[in-house]
Amino acid sequence: AEKGMIGHNGLYLTGPRVGQAPYVTCLLSGMKRVVSDNGILGLWRGCVPLTARGATFTGGQLVGYDGFKTICKSYGVEDGPKLHAIAGVVAAASATLTATPADYTMSRYMSSHETSVAVVVKQIYKEGGITGFWKGSTINFCRSTPVFLTYTAVYEQLRRKFGLGYF
Repeated sequence: AEKGMIGHNGLYLTGPRVGQAPYVTCLLSGMKRVVSDNGILGLWRGCVPLTARGATFTGGQLVGYDGFKTICKSYGVEDGPKLHAIAGVVAAASATLTATPADYTMSRYMSSHETSVAVVVKQIYKEGGITGFWKGSTINFCRSTPVFLTYTAVYEQLRRKFGLGYF
C-alpha cells in the first residue's frame, strides 16, 4: 500500500517507498491504474459486498431505530429526546450487527488478491467460524454510535421545530 509523506519534489519522504513517486496522483490516474492492472471490471471490484453492506447497514439502522421507538411508544414511553437518544444507540447496535459480516468480508476481499468473494467467505469461516464474520464489530459500534446519537436526535428535533412532529 502507498502511504507516506510526499516532498516538494513529488517523491515519498517516508514510508515503504521512500524516494519513489506515487503510483496514483489523482482520481483519473487511479482509475487508469486500476483499468491497466485489472481491466475495466476492476473498477467494480467489491461492489457486491459493498452493496450488501449498505443494504444490511441501512436495514439494521431502520429496524433498530424505528422498531425500538414503536415498541417503546406502545408501552407508553413518551416520544422525546431521551427516547431518540436511546433509540439511536439501539440503531447503532442493530446496524453494526447486521452489516459487520458484509463489511468485514468486503474489507478482506478488497485487500486480497482473490478473484472471488466466495473464496474470501470460506477463508473467514475457516479462520474464525461463524463468529469470525463479526470481527471488528466492537470498533464499528463505537464508531457509529456517536453519529446515530447525534443524527437521530437532531433530525427529530428539527422536524419538531418546523412543525412536522416526531418521525
